[in-house]
Amino acid sequence: PLYKRLPFKRGKGNMKTLSNIVPVALIKLAGLPAKSIVNLNFLINEKIVSKKDASKGVKILGNGPIEKALIINLPVSKTAREAIEKPGGKVEDA
Repeated sequence: PLYKRLPFKRGKGNMKTLSNIVPVALIKLAGLPAKSIVNLNFLINEKIVSKKDASKGVKILGNGPIEKALIINLPVSKTAREAIEKPGGKVEDA
């Protein structure tokens, strides 16, 4: 049967797309200049994320402290949002 010949396509839907989001730690953003506008193109230009990873999606995670005020235009976690807003930064959901 066809379903036995395609073992990786079994089930209802393919859930691989949910786990492909690339996490970026706040520690990697700590070296950026203050008041930088951080978006996907900025991360690619600074070589923090590759173009291949950017096509999958990027999320900022709150791993580590950040001392500078940044403007973030990407999805962020709850702890990352608190850490970014603490020194005066701003999160604009994309």
